[in-house]
Amino acid sequence: MTRKNLGFLLLSIVTLLVVYAQVIGEVRIYPEFPMMYVWNENFDASQWGRIYDPHHSQLMWYRPSSFILYHQVLSQFIDWHNILGWQIWGIASLLLLGTGIYFLARRLFPNDSLTPILAAAFALIQPAFYMNVNYILSFDMMYQLCIVLAVGLLVSESKWGALLLVFFLYVLAITFKEQAITLPLFGGLYLAFIFLDKKTPDFFCAYRLKLLLVSVMLAVLLAYLWIRLPAMAPIKGLYRGSFDLRVILDNLTSGMLWSFHLFLKEPAAWGRGITFWIKDSFTHQSLANNLYGVLVLSTTVAYTLYTLFKDHTDRQAVVILWLFILVFLLVPVYSGGSPWHYALPVIGVSLICVRAWVRLLSPTAPILLGILLLWLTVLAHANFAYELQRNTPMYLPNSSALLHPPIPAEQVNENTVILVNPQPYSDIWIYGAGHLFRFVYRQPKLLEVTVHSVAEINLSRYPGKQVWYAHFDWIAQRWQVKRLTGT
Repeated sequence: MTRKNLGFLLLSIVTLLVVYAQVIGEVRIYPEFPMMYVWNENFDASQWGRIYDPHHSQLMWYRPSSFILYHQVLSQFIDWHNILGWQIWGIASLLLLGTGIYFLARRLFPNDSLTPILAAAFALIQPAFYMNVNYILSFDMMYQLCIVLAVGLLVSESKWGALLLVFFLYVLAITFKEQAITLPLFGGLYLAFIFLDKKTPDFFCAYRLKLLLVSVMLAVLLAYLWIRLPAMAPIKGLYRGSFDLRVILDNLTSGMLWSFHLFLKEPAAWGRGITFWIKDSFTHQSLANNLYGVLVLSTTVAYTLYTLFKDHTDRQAVVILWLFILVFLLVPVYSGGSPWHYALPVIGVSLICVRAWVRLLSPTAPILLGILLLWLTVLAHANFAYELQRNTPMYLPNSSALLHPPIPAEQVNENTVILVNPQPYSDIWIYGAGHLFRFVYRQPKLLEVTVHSVAEINLSRYPGKQVWYAHFDWIAQRWQVKRLTGT
């Protein structure tokens, strides 16, 4: 590795630390983290077969490796209450994903050792990856790592051992998250491009193993859809299990812009139909962000045209990356349209854009590359700080309960019932997704019940139990509790 590349590698690592270290030391517990604790603490070895059964529904989705396997492994090394440890692992998981992006870039641009380093840094400090650290839910990293490794192997290897590894990575990825399911479509389009390019003599002989691999993966995809779609509940809304064309088009069009770091605010009058605007709930709209986005979009499009019609050095790599971007934009349309659902397209855009900058600037003006990375680092630092501030209401009740348990721990046991009033919210999700006090008191089987007023409480339902009523005081930022029965 040259001195210049070593310098950029160190700069890239420092960049990630500068952006994400803001959260270190803060006890921030995303509502679904206590739910993961309860699911995993109530899990035993006899259930492995059931959770990997694709007929088994887990919140509409099939994510056994994300929800169970991942946390079963990590919780052996990080205590569930060690929030700092989970935050540090979140940053480390991004560095691990960065090695996968580096691997993919090296396979696409084998004569360029600088683009892989910078592309990983440019991608991983964008909002699509904030949840790894902000939400301390880093399991998305696993399907992303599996996919970038699989694509890197698929486009560069032809031996059966490497292609068998691609198949394994695909099967593993779809047990982590449904975003991975379209890899066979990418494989088919990639092979179609190679065939139409007419640069490989005796294509079917040269690519027979890859054709077989893609056919088998496609069969897995069809089997996945055949089993999973009927198992999904017909739920409406952004997170849904039924077809909703308006939401699909909204997610697809706005997600394309997000991949280019463009954050345009949705006008209040434009609330339905196809929109090219990012929804308000996750926007990072600012002049600086969108100027950078315009630079990314214009660079990516210009370099694509340049490679297609003038200098064909990177033609195949750029076409492959566009196939990668478009294929993995298809999947978020049925999930939630949130930033993290567009992580793979962000990686693809970053690889094209950074490759263009490296070819243009590295030979004559490497310092400009550093300035571009510094610009994005400053933006990312501000964007991540904004997300930390904006998401504070999601963390307050959960963090407060862990730091200041409202009931003495010695009084909480298998005989305890905690009635939780979610007001001013209509449901319990923000309060540990209904599992907060099970998590706080390390009692995964604790009875935690949602009530919306004192009037609806019927104590006769809990004979012989120690019943507590709890609600969160948003002014004092503390849980208030009252014992209703028991001693």
